[in-house]
Amino acid sequence: NFNAATNNWLTFNNSEGEGALALSGWKLRPDGYNNQFSNDNSQYYNTISAVPSTNFTNTVLQSPSFSTMGYPSVNLVFYHYYRDKNANDSIRVQASIDNGLTWSNVYLHTTGDVGGPSSFQQTTVSLDAFADQPAVMIRFNYHAVLAAYYWTIDNVNIIGIQAEPTYSWVST
Repeated sequence: NFNAATNNWLTFNNSEGEGALALSGWKLRPDGYNNQFSNDNSQYYNTISAVPSTNFTNTVLQSPSFSTMGYPSVNLVFYHYYRDKNANDSIRVQASIDNGLTWSNVYLHTTGDVGGPSSFQQTTVSLDAFADQPAVMIRFNYHAVLAAYYWTIDNVNIIGIQAEPTYSWVST
């Protein structure tokens, strides 16, 4: 969750347009900001594209690196609310195992809202393709053309199922 005043997540804003860089980046927001209420009534990350004169919004919320070693099955679970304006906008979750040099889509949504302002939707995404890796990163990437709406993220968790230990006995 994002309940502390600061955290070790990184934010990037590659948006274009007057005021876009200052206003559209991922920011920690208090519960109730813009009439959005998290599933646990806590603060959350939010990125906004509804800024006049925004040509293009491209914002990234990136996790610190984490290990999935010893976990053959791994899921990403998060709550979110996405307000979609049109088919030019999209949200995606991506994963990397090479320190962010390359990213693979693990979730992509291009049409319609997800969740609601007071009913963030819980989403579970398989990260099995990134299991048993020493350094995995995920990122939430929001794309919008012109002034669109927003994406809000909260309560991000990585849940892994550990490998069963193997045993062998030798009789003496």
